Amino acid sequence: MTITAEATRMREATGVGACQEPIERWDVVVIGAGLAGMYDLLRHMRDKGLTRVEATPAAEREWTAHVHETAARLLLMQVDSWMTGVNKNVAGRHKRPFMAYAGGAPKYRQKCDEVVALRYEGFALK
Repeated sequence: MTITAEATRMREATGVGACQEPIERWDVVVIGAGLAGMYDLLRHMRDKGLTRVEATPAAEREWTAHVHETAARLLLMQVDSWMTGVNKNVAGRHKRPFMAYAGGAPKYRQKCDEVVALRYEGFALK
């Protein structure tokens, strides 16, 4: 069964309303890209006898800035809500941290591939 057919079958089975495109398919693509990248990393670590991986502080800041850049175009980022982390009733809760990647599945996979091509630059492997 194709991903699209499976998404349609699940939408019909769960009663989820009709939508313009199979959103579930994109969820699978993005999750698949992340899992493929993790598999490659774990295989690389096993082959090199490594047991620990941690993002460097600089890479973490760079990725976070990129995620926020991709989210800036979203209407969601222009409103105060629990989803954006803004709560005017709580001191210090006026920032909009956004953890989901809104750059699209192809761009996400490209970023994963770049990290691998650069021999896991931005990660401390031990």
